[in-house]
Amino acid sequence: MFAYKQVILPVISEIRASLQHIYGIGKYKAFCICARLGFGFPFTMKSLNTYYSMFLFFILDYYT
Repeated sequence: MFAYKQVILPVISEIRASLQHIYGIGKYKAFCICARLGFGFPFTMKSLNTYYSMFLFFILDYYT
């Protein structure tokens, strides 16, 4: 389970679809975040390890 700013992100879905649940992040910002980190299309949230999740939340702080 990943929680970011009091939003629980769905683990089963893809990263771009999960990031869109956060207020202020739409399709374009979710695509930019995934492109910056190098996550491909079928990459799901349950595939993240602690190293990548740390970078993901760091970039989310920058974009929001």
